[in-house]
Amino acid sequence: MSESGALLTPSQRDYLQEKEDKEGANERMTKKRIRDRLYKTLVEDIQILQHSIESDAVPIQYEDLIKDLPQNDRRRSFSKAIVFICQLAAAGDIDVDDLLDDARTEVKEGREKAIREKLRRDKKSVTIGELLEIGSPDEILGEIQADPNPGPSGFDELTEQQDSEN
Repeated sequence: MSESGALLTPSQRDYLQEKEDKEGANERMTKKRIRDRLYKTLVEDIQILQHSIESDAVPIQYEDLIKDLPQNDRRRSFSKAIVFICQLAAAGDIDVDDLLDDARTEVKEGREKAIREKLRRDKKSVTIGELLEIGSPDEILGEIQADPNPGPSGFDELTEQQDSEN
């Protein structure tokens, strides 16, 4: 019985953990199947997931993918996945530092885009920390002051609410 959506089958896990011996053609076939599954995961599935999430093609978010992963396991699991990807990259003659720089840039740009979209949809839901991720305090103040229709500020709304209660 295989696990739904797992990268490796139980038999492949047993082989890699040296719980199951394979020889000759059987071993070559097992290695080929592992390579094929890894290729499909890295080249196809991860890119499909990323595109779907970032394009809002399906109602799924990154948070949905990790919600069942216990908090204390997340960092360790992600760290091991990143190390594995870096080792694959190095084996393929890819400069790991450049790869990590590219990834860092892409993550930052994606995060800034998501915060700007959140700001466009619902200004009140954006935190100060998120605002600081997309610009310096001077840039943010400049954008706020340049907004031709800023609407009431949180302070204005609080003042109006207090006035109506009195």
